[in-house]
Amino acid sequence: MPYSSKDICNLKSIGLLSQSRDGKHIRPRSAAYRLLSDAGYNFKQEAKPQTNEAVLRRRNIASQILFTFFMAGISVFNDEFNNTIDEPVYIASFAARARDSGNPFGSTRFYGIFCTAQRAFLVLYADDIGVYYQKELTLFHSLTEITGIRNTAIIIMGKSTSSISATVINAQKGDKGKKKYNTNSFAQIFETTTLPVHFIPIGDPGVQILKFLLIPNYREEISRAILKKNYSPPYEGITDSDTIHVYNNDPRNPAVVAFDMDVNRIDRAVINAQNAGFDKICIYALAEQIPFLKSRYSNTGRADVRGISIDNIKRFLSYNIDLYQPPSTLYVTDEGRCFDVSDITGYRKTGKQN
Repeated sequence: MPYSSKDICNLKSIGLLSQSRDGKHIRPRSAAYRLLSDAGYNFKQEAKPQTNEAVLRRRNIASQILFTFFMAGISVFNDEFNNTIDEPVYIASFAARARDSGNPFGSTRFYGIFCTAQRAFLVLYADDIGVYYQKELTLFHSLTEITGIRNTAIIIMGKSTSSISATVINAQKGDKGKKKYNTNSFAQIFETTTLPVHFIPIGDPGVQILKFLLIPNYREEISRAILKKNYSPPYEGITDSDTIHVYNNDPRNPAVVAFDMDVNRIDRAVINAQNAGFDKICIYALAEQIPFLKSRYSNTGRADVRGISIDNIKRFLSYNIDLYQPPSTLYVTDEGRCFDVSDITGYRKTGKQN
């Protein structure tokens, strides 16, 4: 995450943040809102601190999700869509709900919408409460209609790929009909939806996945980076596979790039390979994804899961996949003025510097 405990202490010491008595939560002070407003980011300040634990938990999750997109270099300072997507954008539901012109997201439980020029993603977080799926999916398509994007998918986020699967997949073995607040469980959604479903953890592992999703035709790009001169197009007829695994004397089995964690696609590739007469399929994965993939595929003898090092492939890609680093240059406002230390003192004393 972009803010360390040291950063928090510094922001508190200069009067931009306050912290709850239990030390679990931080809150922007009035000076912080004025500073952000002057920088062009207008947020509505609450009249009093929020104390409801359920609300605070949801806000904490929402902030972790937002920072994951931010660290991937995706624009997160938006509360509505335009009719064109000039750059990847993530619109957080709490930002849209805070708009002065009305709340387009209503009482939905999804955390936001992520859009590239090619695809729109409904962003959820795996928990035991679930979501109002049909209502939220309908609203999702209504909100993204202005962009003209027709290719849609679902992102389910969580602390790790394994923890997401524990809620989304393993729950099917239990009481998948159990619901709270008349919501649909994530197990039900995963089992019934026709949309691609991506498992993406929050934090740096999720940031790296999002960086790959931003690459046009990323599955072929990654396949070529992994196999280099040994790259071959996938076998004809084995849909959802990405290439043919070539490594020393290994069998030339179909291979799948699993970086995007579209689990239904990986399942289909495994089944299609078996139907074509192959005993196994090769799955290329990132380190964080391996425990889940091995438990789902390797332990059943259906696949070989091979970990791929980012450092070993990034120099063979045509796109930058390094994690975002905040710029070290001065911040210049629309008026052409730079923020400096004296500004912060001014915000604390008088509210706004001229």
